[in-house]
Amino acid sequence: MTEIDFLKPKLAGSRFEEHAIPLDFLKDLAVLEEFIISVAKAEWIKDNPGRKRTPPGFMSGVAVKLSGVDEGSAIPVLKLFLAGAALLPGTVTPQQAYLEKARTQIVEAIAAAEAGGNITDHLPAKALAYFDRFGRGLREGDSIEFQGAGVGKVVRLTPQTRRKLVLAAPGVEFITDDAIRRGKVVGTNDTEGTFTIRLPGGQEVQGPVSPEHRDTILDAQKDALAGVRVAVRGVGRFNRSNRLVEFVEVEDVTALDPLDVAARIDELKLLRAGWLDGGGKALDTTALDQLASAFTTHYPDDLPLPYTFPTEGGHIQFEWRLEDSAPEIEIDLITLRGEWLSDDEATIELSTPEGWTDLAQRISALVKANQNGGNA
Repeated sequence: MTEIDFLKPKLAGSRFEEHAIPLDFLKDLAVLEEFIISVAKAEWIKDNPGRKRTPPGFMSGVAVKLSGVDEGSAIPVLKLFLAGAALLPGTVTPQQAYLEKARTQIVEAIAAAEAGGNITDHLPAKALAYFDRFGRGLREGDSIEFQGAGVGKVVRLTPQTRRKLVLAAPGVEFITDDAIRRGKVVGTNDTEGTFTIRLPGGQEVQGPVSPEHRDTILDAQKDALAGVRVAVRGVGRFNRSNRLVEFVEVEDVTALDPLDVAARIDELKLLRAGWLDGGGKALDTTALDQLASAFTTHYPDDLPLPYTFPTEGGHIQFEWRLEDSAPEIEIDLITLRGEWLSDDEATIELSTPEGWTDLAQRISALVKANQNGGNA
C-alpha cells in the first residue's frame, strides 16, 4: 500500500476556529473521493478517443482518506492510498497521475467561478453536479480554501461560488442546500408520505414525513389554528431565484414556543416601508437574520423569551413581561447595540458574546427578584 499526501484544504469561518471539524461537515468531505475519481475517469476517457469507459478495475484499490486535522482554522489532511507494493521515490502510477489532474481541474473550476470565468473550460457539465453535495454544508462566512496555480494563490469555495458551479451546467434549474424554515403545518398526505408547511407570507412548501417526526407534525397540524408553529430543518431544493421549492430531506421538526424570536423575526421581514401609518421604516432583512442567529446562539434556553416588536425607526425592541417588572431593550439592527430601558439604563453591545452574557445576567437577576417577591 502506497500512501501519498494529496490535499489539504483549509476550512475557514467561525465554526472552524477551534481547529476542529463539525461532524455534520464530514458529509461534504466524504463526497470528495467519489468526485475526484469520477473526474479522473473522465480525463482518462478524454485522453483515449473511442473509449467510452475506463478499463475494468482501473481505479480499484484507490482511496482518498482523512488522516488528520492540522491547525490553522481546521485543515483536513487528505491522503491518497494506492493498493499494491510501495512505489519507488519519484514513481507515479497512471491512476495517481489522473487523480492529481482531477484535483487540479476541480480547483481551477472553483477559481473560474470565483473570478467570473468559464467554469466548463475546466470541468465537464456532468461533473459539476458533485458541487450540489460538496460544499452544501458551508454557511454564510464559511469557505474552503485550496492552493491554486501560482505561488501563494488561494482559491475559495464559498456558498456563492458553489451556487455558480452547480448552476453552470446547461439545463440545471435547481440546487440543494441546508435549510431551516418556520411556519404552520397546514396539511399532511399519508398516501404520498408528505406534509405541507405554510411560511410567513403564505408560501407553502412540502417535505417528506419520516416516522420519528410524524407525531410532532400531526400535533402541529392539529394546533395550527391556535398559532402553533414548527421549525423544519433539512435539505431543501432551491430554484435559480434562490426560492425554496421543497424539502427533499427533513432532519428535524421542532414545535416552537409562541414567543420564539426567530419565528417572529421571519414575520417582521414582511414589513414594508410605511407599515406604521405611513411612517414605519422597512427593516433590514440581512440584519434581522443576524439578530435571530445571535439570539439563538447566545440567549440561554432556561430564561423567559421576550415579546419582539419593530420600532418606527427600523429597530427591534425586546420586552419581557415578568410578574413584577417589564424590562425592555431597543436594538439597532445595523450595529447590534442595545439600549437597556429598565430602571438602570445602559448600552449593551450585542455584537459580542460578552454583551449577550450581560443581557442574560440582567434578565436572570430580574427573574430571581420576582421569585423572591421583588427583593433582588
